[in-house]
Amino acid sequence: MLNSTNPINLYRNNALIHVKHISQQRTHLNNVRRILENYDFIQYLNETDQKFLLQNLKIHRYFHQQVIYQQNYLSTDINIILSGAIKLGWNTSQGNYHTVMFMPSGTLINIVPVLSGQPLIYEHIAQNETVIANIPGAIFSEILQRNAKAQFSILKLVCNRTQNKRANEIFDTTQSLLTRLAKELLFLANYHTDDSIIKLSQASFAELLGTTRQKINKEFSYLVEIKVIEVNYNRTEILDYDTLKQLASATDQVPTTDFF
Repeated sequence: MLNSTNPINLYRNNALIHVKHISQQRTHLNNVRRILENYDFIQYLNETDQKFLLQNLKIHRYFHQQVIYQQNYLSTDINIILSGAIKLGWNTSQGNYHTVMFMPSGTLINIVPVLSGQPLIYEHIAQNETVIANIPGAIFSEILQRNAKAQFSILKLVCNRTQNKRANEIFDTTQSLLTRLAKELLFLANYHTDDSIIKLSQASFAELLGTTRQKINKEFSYLVEIKVIEVNYNRTEILDYDTLKQLASATDQVPTTDFF
């Protein structure tokens, strides 16, 4: 079950009931407000700083597979993913592409590289049509420096993400491919779909889980055989959430599927 206090989960749930019929620009700004309201730091900013933040936003739209940032790019913007997703990864020396993860909509990203002045570790690529809002890092930093509680809130957010990443690293090195695949399917279904259908190729799953297509195809075939999922080309539909959750929990050390 998703953590109801997870800012990404809050945004996605609210997005499903959000009333449309308003201009596109206004829709984007409303989405930004709804996302930021789910992050604790915004509550500690006064009205002037909140308006200042919103006034300096820039909205950008990217088509599927468009490169947003190259690896090692020195980004100066904090990003908010309004729709779509961002694939993080890099090209290996063997000419293969290694995918680390997909960042879901509702996520506030690039906090660490921007505030530390360090280049991006991963390449950022749009997955499906993706819309992001950029907050100039200088303005974000200026506002935080005026508010100690907001600073602590951002620090706590970064610590939670770091801890979650470490837990997943342990999980990935100790669990079977089937268990890891089940967990990845749950993550993608929770954060990247509204209808239990995941639009991702098995080759991409192999990249995500650091394995071969042959091995991942075998696990997919097993899940189809026991009627947990149905696969049609690059579309995977989850039919049995309960069994999938049991497969993802086949360990005493299960990291959360929540992403903050």
